[in-house]
Amino acid sequence: MSIPKTHRRVVLVRRPPGEPAETDFRGEEAPVPEPRHGEVLVKVHYLSLDPYQRGRMRDAASYAAPVGLGEVMTGGIVGEVVKSQHAGFKVGDIVEDRLVGMKSRGVYETPGGTLLYTAHSELEMLVLDRRTLAAKDLIAPRYADLVYEGRWWTTEREAYDAFVNATQGRVTGSITLRLCRGTVTIAGRQSAHALYDERFVTFGEDDVFEQSDAAGFIRLFGLAARVRALKDMEAAGDANAASASKIKNARTPKPGELTNA
Repeated sequence: MSIPKTHRRVVLVRRPPGEPAETDFRGEEAPVPEPRHGEVLVKVHYLSLDPYQRGRMRDAASYAAPVGLGEVMTGGIVGEVVKSQHAGFKVGDIVEDRLVGMKSRGVYETPGGTLLYTAHSELEMLVLDRRTLAAKDLIAPRYADLVYEGRWWTTEREAYDAFVNATQGRVTGSITLRLCRGTVTIAGRQSAHALYDERFVTFGEDDVFEQSDAAGFIRLFGLAARVRALKDMEAAGDANAASASKIKNARTPKPGELTNA
């Protein structure tokens, strides 16, 4: 890889009192330094511009030291090692510069993890009910955030683990995946604990459940809409009293009554 002799950098020359302006910075061309023992030279591929950088322009105490006047502005990056004097990094390694300035290896493609995650998600769709799935979607990012911040020995993590243990007890079965040109599709799924059962997916007359139960469910489920309609009728005055009486005394049709309607 050809390494240029100079690189461009942005230097803070003034602490902005309000919204930062171009005059608060200076662009410079500087020689590319040679890495010393224990150092690496990184070519930046992605530079992150984050709100926290505004705080580092201020000369005030914070969790991160302020950037000094005349110093290069800092920012999180993803880059590639182009020269290395460090035994732990070789040329071509992808690294990221974290908030505290530490370099670490980064793996941004996880084909094995993608397959496991896809298969596991399909099993959950087959075994868990929709409200449990919704709750899991809420907790998952919180758990990831907890792990990222190192809050492992906490009551919060123990509570999340209890939720995971309760929801994953029946998530077992087999998933068949089809891989083609960098994509993964589901070719088959099976679980002894699946909530899907062909015996229960029918609208015909059978012994699975009482068809007449639907009438009470419809009446109860629509109660809020009926109350809203009654309130609207009452607000309209006596002119609609007759209509309100009809709604109040309406009877839910029994199964089969609307068949020939």
